[in-house]
Amino acid sequence: MNNTKKSIPNIIRTFVLCGLALGWLLVVAHSQESGKRGAKTNEPAAPEILSVRPIGMNGEPHLQPGKQVILLGRNFSPVLIKNRVSLRIVTDNPQTPPPFCEYAGEIHLTSASPERLEGAAPLSIKNDYYLIWARVDGAGHSKPVKVWVGSQPPPPSTPIITAVETAIHVRGD
Repeated sequence: MNNTKKSIPNIIRTFVLCGLALGWLLVVAHSQESGKRGAKTNEPAAPEILSVRPIGMNGEPHLQPGKQVILLGRNFSPVLIKNRVSLRIVTDNPQTPPPFCEYAGEIHLTSASPERLEGAAPLSIKNDYYLIWARVDGAGHSKPVKVWVGSQPPPPSTPIITAVETAIHVRGD
């Protein structure tokens, strides 16, 4: 009887310890599975335009109707049909995607990689400044970049006066 009294607490202690170990294993397994699930549902990063080519005489992007356009950046899709590049009129507070009334045209894409999109500028578009932006299915939109589109170079930029100073003349006596 004495052995039975000692073995019952040992059995209970072993049962409790096994239960705690099993519970700990289940918690670890669940947290690892949650981490995998979270990684699978993370949305891909939005595309980012770093530069647009060709560059005009004044150092800003100058697209010519029907000619090649190259966007260098990040997070484009290597699958051509998942990418779209659009032009919109310049506004004070641009929204992406633009409202239909601000939409000006589409770049016809011919090649795509994660860092580069190539295409042709639309043929029927008036000479003007536009905002170009990229969108990738399932990843979102880039921030817009200002470009000049036209067969002629852009007009010279208007100088901006930032300060006015008065000159003081000192007469020599």
